[in-house]
Amino acid sequence: MKNKSPFGFQAAATILFGVLFFYAVPVMGQEAQLKVIAPNGTEKYVIGSMVEIQWTAKNYLGTIDILLKKNDFFVGEIANNINVSGGKFSWKAGMVKIGLAGPADTYKILIRTSDGKYQDESNAPFAILASGLSAQSVVPIHDPIRLAITKPDAGSRWCLDSQNTIQWTGNLPAASTLKIELLPMPGSGAKVIANSTVNSGSYPWKINLAQYHLNEGMFRIKISTTDGGLVSESVPFRIGKDLFLVTPKFNQVWRKGGSYRIEWLNDCTIPAHTVKIELLDAAKNIVLPLAAGVGLNKSFDWTIPNNLKSGEYHIRVMTTDKPFFAENPITI
Repeated sequence: MKNKSPFGFQAAATILFGVLFFYAVPVMGQEAQLKVIAPNGTEKYVIGSMVEIQWTAKNYLGTIDILLKKNDFFVGEIANNINVSGGKFSWKAGMVKIGLAGPADTYKILIRTSDGKYQDESNAPFAILASGLSAQSVVPIHDPIRLAITKPDAGSRWCLDSQNTIQWTGNLPAASTLKIELLPMPGSGAKVIANSTVNSGSYPWKINLAQYHLNEGMFRIKISTTDGGLVSESVPFRIGKDLFLVTPKFNQVWRKGGSYRIEWLNDCTIPAHTVKIELLDAAKNIVLPLAAGVGLNKSFDWTIPNNLKSGEYHIRVMTTDKPFFAENPITI
């Protein structure tokens, strides 16, 4: 059943094993918003003292994760799956799941929805001051543990169905295990690439968006420690088609004696510089080689011979040094 909640959300209920569970989702067509209220910059807290983290939420009623950042690096996770409607969380200053962060004046709080779609952070840094550090029962983290994704980067354009390497750097212990996820943009939930992999600094990934029911577009890579204590996300990058034909269009009709432009593009970075163009029959056997050594993002004008037999054909554009190709059927 569904009911309109007084908060402007579609509230829903599900009966599972005889138990009634309630949950909520953002209003259809309305953008969810999160905002950190405190700490929001310039505050000073004694390490280990109790601090109230505060936030507001609009058009969202679900759960959030709370993380600590230092110098724009993730230090660790403070809490996860916190009900957003509470608007506040009591925090022992400096404490994260993997230990206690040391004194510094460059900290920020980041909150985000548990599905990773929406987030906000402190507008400016706040300080954690030294006092009674040795009395803590955890190992202090004077130098925050860091994790940063280096590949894909801002210039990455990876091809569908190609092999690529996700890379990262950091000072995590070598024995750490990591979870790697793909984040579509705009968000539709994280897709798991690897549930648990060793902290080797790289992970080979054969891109197969079909298994996630996704098409080409913009994405991020998310890497986190398997205990959820440390998270890093890449800059947006593109996953696209290697080659595709602009013309001829699918099942286009061309006439003998006419001059037509064969045009192609690539939507990702491929290890090739030139292509060859071929005319294939309906069974995809080569009928005529039309051109070779043509530039990757170019076009080719072809005059159809008058003595060519009428029928069903395919135009194929293929890279000369790697097996990337695109083809469309035509009628002549």
